[in-house]
Amino acid sequence: MFEWKRLCVLLVVAVAAASLCTGCGQEAMPVDIVPVAEVTASPSPAVIPGESLQPQIEATTTDPSLQGTTNTDVSYGVAGDNVLPSFESYEAAKAINDEVIGWITIDGMVIDYPVVRTENNEYYLNRDVEKKKSNYGAIFMDYRNADPNMQKHIILYGHNMKNGTMFHDLMNYKQSDFFSDHKTIRLIWDGVETKWEVFLAYIVMPDTIYHIHTMFADDQNFANVMNETIQYAKTVKPANYDASVTIRPSDQVLTLSTCTYEYDGSYFAVMARRVK
Repeated sequence: MFEWKRLCVLLVVAVAAASLCTGCGQEAMPVDIVPVAEVTASPSPAVIPGESLQPQIEATTTDPSLQGTTNTDVSYGVAGDNVLPSFESYEAAKAINDEVIGWITIDGMVIDYPVVRTENNEYYLNRDVEKKKSNYGAIFMDYRNADPNMQKHIILYGHNMKNGTMFHDLMNYKQSDFFSDHKTIRLIWDGVETKWEVFLAYIVMPDTIYHIHTMFADDQNFANVMNETIQYAKTVKPANYDASVTIRPSDQVLTLSTCTYEYDGSYFAVMARRVK
C-alpha cells in the first residue's frame, strides 16, 4: 500500500493558477462544516486484502525542474512548457497511448478527457496522456479496477486545477442546484459507451479511505458499503445526495475523486450508479 497523502484527483471521483490544487489558492466557498468529532464511523467492506490508499495530489513533485517545491507552491498549468494535450476522440488518444482505457464526459463542465490506467496509482500524477512530465497529470482509473473481480466500484482520480481544468469542475457538485441539474456522466470504457447517474457528492474526511475500496466479500457486502456510505455522507457538510437512490447488489458504482480544502487532507467524491 502507498500513502494516501501522495496524490490530492466518488466513484472517484479528481479529480486538482497558483497551485496544482485549486483549494490551495482559490477563495474559500462558504460552507457549514461539521466538526470531526460529530462525524460517524465510516463503513468498511468485510474483505479488503491488498487495498491501496488513494494517491495524494499534494505530494512533493519529482520533476527536477521543480525540486524543493510542493504542488501547493507551483503555478501549475502556467509555468514552463506545461500544455494540456488535446485529443479529438477516445480512438485518437488510444492511438498515442495504449494505456488509454476510456473517455469521461460530464455535460455542463469542461470535464471531457481521456482516461488512462497503468500498474499503479502514481505514474500519471505528474504525467499526461502522452506520458510526458506535466503538472496537469491525467485522469486515471485505479489500477485495481483492471481485475475483473474488482469492477463493482470503479474509481477515477484527477487533479483539482485552479485554472479550471481536469477535475476542478467537480467542486460545482457542492451546490445543490448544480447537483440536481447535472446527474449524467458518460464514460467510454474499453470501447463500450456507458452511462452513469450521480447520486452522491460529499467531502471525504481526512484519513478516511473507505470510499476507494474495490474488493468486497460479495455483491451484498458491496451494496451494504455503498448504502452505508450514503448515510455517512449525510453527516459531513457540504454534501448532496439523491434520497431516492438505494444501491442494489446488482449495481455498479463509479467514484470521481479529487482534493478539496474544508479540512487539511480532505477529498471530494462524486459517486454515480451505472444506468447503461
